[in-house]
Amino acid sequence: MNNGPFAIISPPLTSKDYKPVSLEKHTRFPDQIEKDYKDNIHYLTGNIGDVIVVNTQNIHRGTTIKQGQRISLTNYYYDK
Repeated sequence: MNNGPFAIISPPLTSKDYKPVSLEKHTRFPDQIEKDYKDNIHYLTGNIGDVIVVNTQNIHRGTTIKQGQRISLTNYYYDK
C-alpha cells in the first residue's frame, strides 16, 4: 500500500458521470469524487510480475507513492 497501488471506483463510475474538473492536483480522483465515493474505492496491490487487466474507461489512478517506487507498463487494446 505504500508504493502507490492502483485504485479504481467500483461499481464503475466513468468520467461521463461527473463534470470535467481541473487537473491541478495531478489526480484522476478529484476531491469531490474521492469524498462522495470513498467506500467504493478499491485498491489493487500485487507482487512483482502480477498483471492487472482493467477497463480504464472507469475512473482510476495510481495512488500517491509514500515509500519505494512504482514501476508499471501500460498496454492499450482497442475493440473495433
